[in-house]
Amino acid sequence: MDIGSILAGLALTLLTVAFVALPLIQHRGKDVTETERLSSELQAGRDRVLNSLQELEMDFNTGKILEEDYRSQRQVLMKEGAGILRRIDDLKAGGHVRFEGREIDDEIEAAIKQIRGEREDRNGGFCPSCGSEVKADDLFCIRCGNTLSDVEGQA
Repeated sequence: MDIGSILAGLALTLLTVAFVALPLIQHRGKDVTETERLSSELQAGRDRVLNSLQELEMDFNTGKILEEDYRSQRQVLMKEGAGILRRIDDLKAGGHVRFEGREIDDEIEAAIKQIRGEREDRNGGFCPSCGSEVKADDLFCIRCGNTLSDVEGQA
């Protein structure tokens, strides 16, 4: 092997290393805007809903889930998908994207409020013997067994 081929190989190796290392040295990266990030997030959500719909359809066709479960799950996924598509359209039109998570939060808060109200309605006070909480329709204390007929007036 002569010196010329060694130098040519060395030059080719240095050029390759420089070409590969150049992006690492320059640190030039594309900054992602908030709109691009949100668009990517919405596209991922749309893809997730479509995949879930396909899996749901396949599970229903193979008999893995009942028809009423299929219909209710499909309705939820279609509603979620429609919301995502609406937000994508708003983003493409240059408008402000609404976050539907707040609507879901309001629904959850209303459900919690209803459950707490039902729980308070069932509260019958406290056992006069041991002090544990009893329900309004309890006849005996679950902890000590005391008769609760005289507790009905307490709340």
